[in-house]
Amino acid sequence: MSWWLLLAAAAQIPAIDVPATTHFSARHAEIRVGDGARAEPGKVFVVHYTLWLPDGSKADSSVDRGEPLSFEQGRRRVIAGWEAGFEGMRVGGKRRLFVPYQLAYGEKGRGPIPPKADLVFDVELLDVREPVPMRAVVAPDGVLYEGVSDARPTGSAAIAADGLAAGFSMTGRMAGASGSREVAGLFGSARRFASAADRVTLGPVAGIDGPLSAAVWFRFNQGGLRQTLLGCAGKFGIELTEANRLRFHDGAGRGFESWTEVPLHGWHALTAVRRAKPGEPLTRDNLTVFLDGREMDGRRDEKWTTAPGGPCHIGPPAGEGRLDADIDEVLLFRRALSDGEVAAFGAAK
Repeated sequence: MSWWLLLAAAAQIPAIDVPATTHFSARHAEIRVGDGARAEPGKVFVVHYTLWLPDGSKADSSVDRGEPLSFEQGRRRVIAGWEAGFEGMRVGGKRRLFVPYQLAYGEKGRGPIPPKADLVFDVELLDVREPVPMRAVVAPDGVLYEGVSDARPTGSAAIAADGLAAGFSMTGRMAGASGSREVAGLFGSARRFASAADRVTLGPVAGIDGPLSAAVWFRFNQGGLRQTLLGCAGKFGIELTEANRLRFHDGAGRGFESWTEVPLHGWHALTAVRRAKPGEPLTRDNLTVFLDGREMDGRRDEKWTTAPGGPCHIGPPAGEGRLDADIDEVLLFRRALSDGEVAAFGAAK
């Protein structure tokens, strides 16, 4: 009798007298055995890596950039081949991971990685840390966000007007291909628009190369599209990806992308805060995004950059995509909002 039949009988599992098939598997080779902390499930791994493509070319390397990558094991933030690839390692160790395409980027590939690419990673485990829980900011009792008005351009006594670059209250739906209707606005004061438009042009704004905060009350009506909520050309953008995930990025498209999807059809308060200076590596300390008062978990890639800026828009710039959403309040600051201000904005609806 086969060993798996004996095991099944002992465990009272219904027996099957057929062979098992190996669909795909990852392999690794130990280059150097470490002697530090062990890579355990659920911990944050700090790693260096170099990625090699099937043709032998180097596709990416954190070593070349001098920027280690951190990820929390088990949260599906990395490819499946990495989720198990560090098992048993200790800090100081090095491995070569041989990852089949089914445990990497699949049949479609991504970016420079071609479809069905079996990948090779040289990895080094630099540190093992405890995960830091996501923050939930809570507005004090009695603190309400009342909506933007000329008398209260930030909509709440809990949100200081210091550094306010724009405060807009909008009623009406923004939808359709950009370019069919546009409303011009001015920075520095609260404005209300009652008519539908594909975008609102705010004009160029200075002083947002440093700290920056943007807060938007919105409701996406359709998913599966790349939709821009708010942005300044060459400076920043806030958008929904085709996978219904929020992105807060610089003019070159690098920045933050949430791991989880944004629920459609309901109202949400989004607050994006950037403390990072141009050229700084992006971390949870200098780039955070809150949805309805809760910090969003997501991927941060590379460094924030800025370029000479063009006009700012609520909705997509002319000729760039479409938007099918309702937008109510928009605030843009030349500073980082405090947790209390984030909570006040997120506690309204």
